[in-house]
Formats: sequence, structure tokens, C-alpha cells
Amino acid sequence: MSSKREAMLKTLHAYGEMAREFERRRAELTEMYPDKWVGYYQGEVIVADGLDELIVAMKQAGIPTEASIVEFLATEEEAWIL
Repeated sequence: MSSKREAMLKTLHAYGEMAREFERRRAELTEMYPDKWVGYYQGEVIVADGLDELIVAMKQAGIPTEASIVEFLATEEEAWIL
């Protein structure tokens, strides 16, 4: 297997682990930061009221937004009409 492919698979595996960790912590994070935007990277949490503010804060903290989980922790479910 090429080193480029190995690096890509390692990155995907790490992201999958981080996503599973985030899902395990979702209820706790939602309770701590209700109706806030959060950026999650390798266990580090950045919180903001708006998405633009969150992206700026993540970049200032040196967190790679392209490899992070970015979500709005809503306390109420949204209804989608398709």
C-alpha cells in the first residue's frame, strides 16, 4: 500500500474515532452548551454563539476546521418538511 493511501486511511480512522467520541459526549456537551455552535477536535471544544464566530475562534486556537466536527447543539428537534 502506498504511503499516501496509508496516510489517508489513518486520517479517516482518526476522524471516525473522534466522531464516535463526539457522539458519546453529545448529551453532555448539549447540556453544557445548549443552543451553541461547537467545534470539536481531538477532545478540545470551542464554543460560540454563531458559526462565523466559531470558525474565527477555532482558527485563532490553531484548530484545523477542515478536520473538526462543527455542529449546532440544538435543545429542540427541528421539523423538516420535504
